Amino acid sequence: MLIAQALEEMSVKCKDARGSVSRFLLEHKADIDRYTMQQIADATYTSRPTLVRIAKRMGYSGWNELIKKYSAECRYYADHFSHVSPNVPFDKGETPRAIADKIGHVMVESILDTLELLDSAELERAARMLARARHIALLCISPNSLLAELFQRKMLQIGVHVQLVSQAEQFFLAQSLTPEDCAIAISYSGNNEQRAPMRYLNTLKENGVPIIAVTSAGDNLLRSRASCTLTISSREKLYSKIATFATEESIALLLNALYGCYFALDYERNLAYKINSSRAIELQRISTVQETMEDDRAFPLRKPENSEE
Repeated sequence: MLIAQALEEMSVKCKDARGSVSRFLLEHKADIDRYTMQQIADATYTSRPTLVRIAKRMGYSGWNELIKKYSAECRYYADHFSHVSPNVPFDKGETPRAIADKIGHVMVESILDTLELLDSAELERAARMLARARHIALLCISPNSLLAELFQRKMLQIGVHVQLVSQAEQFFLAQSLTPEDCAIAISYSGNNEQRAPMRYLNTLKENGVPIIAVTSAGDNLLRSRASCTLTISSREKLYSKIATFATEESIALLLNALYGCYFALDYERNLAYKINSSRAIELQRISTVQETMEDDRAFPLRKPENSEE
């Protein structure tokens, strides 16, 4: 989880000093370097020791480390992307063309960011984990499950069954997996241990199940438990956004890349299987159309006697 995401989560959930401090840091991210520790403490009605405690609670050695890393994070996203916000890419009253252009811009930037964040060694490792697995399971919730269904379908088209179950059944799925299997866990924040799939990570670890994480940048619970990680473009806020345009595009790219790398491990076999299965489906469609045409000839449609031309 990025620092900005952790701050956003704190600003929503915490009604104490953490909430006021996180809101200040989010509101002044463009020039946070200009503020001293004392100025921030005064502006948030807190104290320097309180700021230190907040930083340590977030996993940093102290306030200076938090601000240094937060500033670097803010500069990276300011320098690498356009003025189009992935959270609110268009405003009220804009033309349909302008809306389409801006959403498309967000989607393209998400793909480029995902490729820049991609660790090719981790991607290859993930593909080989799938190739060794006896069973492959997908653990996620909607809307990520919609993207997972597309991955499941692609794998099925080359003869590989991937199990994707409802959120209510994920506990039983996690219990059934073994070290010979593999789980793909998808979560943008990856940090809420009360929510699927994070709530089942301990069960997976206890069973020795290899875990491929698909999650946002920065430290989070899912990343810490995973055997390898594919990083989602992480520019979207957790809550304040029109839709998950950027995240959907990023997850789709990562799952497509994972499928492609799996496919390449046994290229000739997978290509032959895919072509043969596609050909069989097409022949089945032709047969169905012919049967329908024959039925139409045997039982032609007739107009009602009183119908008008």
